[in-house]
Amino acid sequence: MTYTIVPARPADVPLLPAIELAAAWLLAAHAPASVLAEQTDEGVLRRAQREGRLWVALARNRPVGFAHVEQLEPGVAHLEELDVHPAHGRRGLGRRLVNAVCRWAAEEGHRSVTLTTFRDVPWNMPFYARLGFEELPRNALSPALRAVVDDETRRGLDPSKRVVMRRRSSRALVTPPSIYQCMRVRRAIPDDRAQLVHLWERAVRATHDFLTEADIVALRPLVAEELASDATAWWVLVSPRDTPRGFLGTNGDTIEALFVDPDSHRLGGGSLLVAHARRLATGPLRVDVNEQNESARRFYEKLGFVVIGRSPHDGAGRPFPLLHMRRDLERDASHECTGPSQDASRMEV
Repeated sequence: MTYTIVPARPADVPLLPAIELAAAWLLAAHAPASVLAEQTDEGVLRRAQREGRLWVALARNRPVGFAHVEQLEPGVAHLEELDVHPAHGRRGLGRRLVNAVCRWAAEEGHRSVTLTTFRDVPWNMPFYARLGFEELPRNALSPALRAVVDDETRRGLDPSKRVVMRRRSSRALVTPPSIYQCMRVRRAIPDDRAQLVHLWERAVRATHDFLTEADIVALRPLVAEELASDATAWWVLVSPRDTPRGFLGTNGDTIEALFVDPDSHRLGGGSLLVAHARRLATGPLRVDVNEQNESARRFYEKLGFVVIGRSPHDGAGRPFPLLHMRRDLERDASHECTGPSQDASRMEV
């Protein structure tokens, strides 16, 4: 089964409490039943989702794990909850969720990520230690972290069996230069098409929560047909081993399609593809973006695009409104497309 780690979508939030409860019962010998039955309030999760502090692990477009962050004090991200459904355990999803949180914290300028966990549970403290977290002694706790420990004690957890841990942020997580500098854009070839259809589907399942399963199934052959068409120039973003990580379709000064594999999010690939489209264009660069995908709009806006119009349907007449965006030539000096993108994980047209 293929898994992707993405920021949570609104539709994911109601499904998370069941994951939380299922994961909690793995700790039946370590915590009171009252604690095991606790569920994070849906309103808290919805706020975290809106503010970009909630991530999910997806399997077949359905969440099977999540990470929830609270900011209890300035400059520190606190990992409030990390859960993976037992049916999907031992597949590295916890590690990937933690790494997504730590990468986000570094990008947001937080000094560190903190958490509390069980000292004597093999898949708790040792797991986090392997990921670079270190124990914080009680006399080094901030008032906010002491309040967390006090609240856990009040709820029935034994403080002697709990540990506070911290992982300091690393700037290396913000823009991994060894990866970013080695990615390149080349012309697509026929042998790429099957991989690009698969990449498109992974990207869509991770970012297009307004599409139903029937929509995705119906669109898949149309995407394959478009990739075989000569009407659009197709370009592929590849790793040092020539593995496709994203792709771009252009027609004159218009970006017809742009997708990046979810496993290559936030490495600057989206910006590289837009920069390539800009080099090919002879006038203002244009793109249509699904209105339901706010993060795609933010991605393009950060690169200097502005909304110049709206259509209530997409190009095939489906009820998916489009925003028409344009990047004028005079914006190039202040919006270079050559650096890593903060929202390269969610671009689309």
